[in-house]
Amino acid sequence: MVIRNRLLAFLTRMVILVLLSSTMGAYLAEAATWARLLEFETEVAIIYLIVLGFSALFNLIDLRHGIRGIAAGFYMPMNLCLVGFCFVSNAFYFAYGLPTGMASSSINSIIFHAMFLALPTLEWLLFNIKGTVRWHSAFTAMSYPILYVVFMGFRALIWPKAVLPNGTMYPYPFLAPGWNMFVLWAILSFAVVYGVLLAYIFLNNFLAGKYRVGQEVNPF
Repeated sequence: MVIRNRLLAFLTRMVILVLLSSTMGAYLAEAATWARLLEFETEVAIIYLIVLGFSALFNLIDLRHGIRGIAAGFYMPMNLCLVGFCFVSNAFYFAYGLPTGMASSSINSIIFHAMFLALPTLEWLLFNIKGTVRWHSAFTAMSYPILYVVFMGFRALIWPKAVLPNGTMYPYPFLAPGWNMFVLWAILSFAVVYGVLLAYIFLNNFLAGKYRVGQEVNPF
């Protein structure tokens, strides 16, 4: 399931890049930018925008081979995991952050999270080659959320007076190591994120036809 039109892929990627960049600009501008940059979904969004920019550049260069064909893109194990991170972090906003009032309910915030929830997955479904990501990529990618949590802990120790606008040291209340539910939340959060990455890899392989009856699949 890939649209084999390099020109259409390039134009669509550029439109998505502009939409997401402008959406992020409005989201960062409405509050303390440094505080928003500590949010997991914002950091993932920035990395994704860089990756999407490279995908569009490689796509443009690849147009020398003609319009027809699968568009060139970024390194898929990294790209797909970023798409998974975008989905799960922004889904968390709508499932928990927004209903509980933990996250901003401004129009810019809602649009930002909705855009980064849907558009990265849409771009991947339409234009990225399928079946090239192996299962161990999900395990490797989990190093990022682990490092994120570690950084949040050290940040509180190194800059103890850098309190966020929410009145705490952490962008999410459940990140506070002193909370008695911290370990449980950490385990559940990592399990959910890891499960989403595995689901994206499964779908990536499924759409490539790797699970057809009688076809041998190497999971590693």
